[in-house]
Amino acid sequence: MFKNYFDFVKRFLNDPEYKKVVNSEINRMYLEGDRVEVINFILKRLNRVTSYLELGASDLETVFYKVNSFQKISVAYEDTTLKNNALYKMENDQFFNSLRDNQILHSDKKWDLIFINGFHLAGSLYSYVLSALDFIKEDGFIIIQGCNPPTEWHAREKGEYHLSPAGFSWYGTAWKAFLKLRQSKTLFSCCVDVDSGIGIISKKFPLGRLYSSDSNVFFEFKDLNQNRNKALNLMTLEEFKFLIYSLTQ
Repeated sequence: MFKNYFDFVKRFLNDPEYKKVVNSEINRMYLEGDRVEVINFILKRLNRVTSYLELGASDLETVFYKVNSFQKISVAYEDTTLKNNALYKMENDQFFNSLRDNQILHSDKKWDLIFINGFHLAGSLYSYVLSALDFIKEDGFIIIQGCNPPTEWHAREKGEYHLSPAGFSWYGTAWKAFLKLRQSKTLFSCCVDVDSGIGIISKKFPLGRLYSSDSNVFFEFKDLNQNRNKALNLMTLEEFKFLIYSLTQ
């Protein structure tokens, strides 16, 4: 029995598809510092006293403390299994509803940048972005992550399935929410090809053309993989910085 098991594991580890996925993860080397660099670059280019809101900010040391902004507010739901140092310990929907009802802050509060951190499922992430759009300034930005999964294993819906080439690395279906937002005629968007794929959304700045496709209306990963650059409006960090620099002069 054990011999058969080890033979199976050996075949699994030597499978070409497995090796390709593992190597892609090693080569990309996603770093949390990349998203901090993107956030701080945008805030600096706005050239004013800025305000920053982070949703899903239970661990403030990862991004929140490193962001350079005059006013910073953190929101994260209460979970007994996680450390939570956020200012507002509540669900995102509860936070936005409390804003609208003037129960916290004020309903006309607007932020320069809202970072939606750590939400992996398309349905909830899309809903949070729609709410966040009501609370960014006209020239503000929304940032999400996980928009550029390197393989279908990383883009799986269930993060608990670890017996795959992606292992514990999980981006979820955030990329589907981003593609849906890319179809909006009232929004501009791009994806910076660092970290896990940082999606940038703006109501004002022309970050790129909207995405429409008759071949990927249900957001199939195979079609994304074949047309990744156009679908995501993918650009390098240097290209993104040059674009923002030229748009904010």
